[in-house]
Amino acid sequence: MNSKVQILKEDPGFHKLFTLFKEKYRSLGRISGTVSTRSFTKEELESIAGFLGQSPDKLINKGKISLLDFEQELKQTVFSSYSLLQLLEEVLQESIKTKQEENDLVKQSERDFFQKLRIVYPEGSWWWTGWSPSHRKLDGFGRFINRIQSVFMKR
Repeated sequence: MNSKVQILKEDPGFHKLFTLFKEKYRSLGRISGTVSTRSFTKEELESIAGFLGQSPDKLINKGKISLLDFEQELKQTVFSSYSLLQLLEEVLQESIKTKQEENDLVKQSERDFFQKLRIVYPEGSWWWTGWSPSHRKLDGFGRFINRIQSVFMKR
């Protein structure tokens, strides 16, 4: 991690802001929307306002920060080579996926699991062929399948 990114990582205001940005991105599935600044201290907002080239009072009165506006401001800074998502991942040191992407990965994992189950234990396909991921939420059968899946996938 370079020193510029380290400064953002260590700043409590930016860490809080980037955590809120991450959750907004995960929820909406794109860089969009706004996050509230009501929970920020004046000191936290001062450093963010300086970065955005705004007065702290203007930021306090506005009460929110747009993800798109923030990403546009990045282009005017030493972080111009980063997209907002890249900067979030770098500062928070994690790969960020949308909730939809995570759901898709879970569904694919389930499809792969049942495909493998059908190949390895074809004699039992009469039993699990009708099972779908929606059963997981409806009954104990889904919990049972989850247990089987966790044991089976360790092989």
